[in-house]
Amino acid sequence: MEGYDVIGVASALEALASARNQKPDLVLLDVMIPQLDGLTFLMLFREDRHFRDVPVVLLTGVSDEHTLNRARELGVKDYLLKAQYTPDHLLSVVQRNITQGQTAAS
Repeated sequence: MEGYDVIGVASALEALASARNQKPDLVLLDVMIPQLDGLTFLMLFREDRHFRDVPVVLLTGVSDEHTLNRARELGVKDYLLKAQYTPDHLLSVVQRNITQGQTAAS
């Protein structure tokens, strides 16, 4: 409704294939996803030179420091805890990260 094209996928491998075909401007990622965990997905995603600068926002129920630190090391720009975010907050994080990603690409 805000003018973004959104593609949802059911697994990490489907997400990698979709990213290769669609070239996303931003990825919303959960840590707990089928086939691979979100951090493994992120590591594979970042290995592809085309996706090194794509903003990734973690949207997750996992809040332990080890997981969040590893996500930051892999280039996660923001994270939202599922139990604490609102749709408006999510939208503002998406807008901020897409804008920053476009500025960095310029």
